[in-house]
Amino acid sequence: YGANNPPLTYTIAGFVNSENSSVVNGTPGLSTSADNSSVPGVYPITVNVTPLTAANYIFTPVNGTLTVGLTSQAITFPAITNKTYGDAAFTLSATSSSTLAVSYSVVSGPATISGNTVTITGAGSVTIAADQAGNGNYSPATQATQTFSVAKATLTVTANDKNRAYKQTNPTPDYTITG
Repeated sequence: YGANNPPLTYTIAGFVNSENSSVVNGTPGLSTSADNSSVPGVYPITVNVTPLTAANYIFTPVNGTLTVGLTSQAITFPAITNKTYGDAAFTLSATSSSTLAVSYSVVSGPATISGNTVTITGAGSVTIAADQAGNGNYSPATQATQTFSVAKATLTVTANDKNRAYKQTNPTPDYTITG
């Protein structure tokens, strides 16, 4: 699909007495209705034998076929920068050479995907897959994956300031965690 037609070729068969195509004058006309915008399918190759002559032969045309197949496609999936737990959700931007839409899934790790938006759900290693299933003109693309790391978020533990009067018992220490 999308490619130019290959050169149309022919063979002449049925020669007798060790003769070959050198006894034939002319070239058969070959044509097909398929072109580079034809959808995948089978198209006839028509043979016109009118231009052919030979002293000892008549010509019977046998049409051939041109099969237009699916075109392969590839996915371009840019690297994903490492993240930190708590970072905002982010979008993915893989593309397919067919321009068909790419779908995403989490292969492993602490993340979820909705459409092309990734939400980090924990720290660790995350692998995301990009897929394109193909359609009537394109075969499925080979899956592309990207892996990135999610670092742990930093928490700050701060001792709370306390006061006491001279010769009194120390207050119970406590702390605050932020981050």
